[in-house]
Amino acid sequence: MQIDLLSKGWNTDSGLSLPSNQKRIDTLWMSEAGVVDSFFFAGASLKDVVSQYTAVTGKPTMPQQFDTAYHQCKWNYRDEEDVENVDAKFDEHEIPYGVLWLDIEHTDGKRYMTWDSVMFPHPEEMQKKLAAKGRHMVSNFDPHIKLENNYYIHKEASEKGYYVKDSSGKDFDGWCWPGWVIFLLRCVES
Repeated sequence: MQIDLLSKGWNTDSGLSLPSNQKRIDTLWMSEAGVVDSFFFAGASLKDVVSQYTAVTGKPTMPQQFDTAYHQCKWNYRDEEDVENVDAKFDEHEIPYGVLWLDIEHTDGKRYMTWDSVMFPHPEEMQKKLAAKGRHMVSNFDPHIKLENNYYIHKEASEKGYYVKDSSGKDFDGWCWPGWVIFLLRCVES
């Protein structure tokens, strides 16, 4: 297959002109695991091509309005008061936003799916205050688990073999982000 790159022979109406003696990309397509299904869409306009594409893939859903708004995120908010102050400053300066993100510091000892009960003693109330303004909160959750024997999630993941394994078959222990869980396992989803 030859695809021209904005060179002589490039047909700006169709966007594609094959073959050409000018600058082009020659590609070889192969599969190591069976049949490759390829789709080529041609049309008089981009709208025609997109219509053909979405006939194959389905049309995307419209995102919720807050998804398309500004998302406020930084590495660390100290506590609930810090979160409230950041939210208040956005109001004070009339800067709209849809989502405030919390990083790992909101957790109890960097254990995901927990809250620091001293620094974030009222997480539900904090989220309700944002929701009353039409805002949302996202609690950051990375795909690793703290390897601590008294952490119930680590204990279950270790006992049931949910962790990614290293080349020797042991649970992989990353330097900064330990305990990578195999989230593709159906039993882990629940």
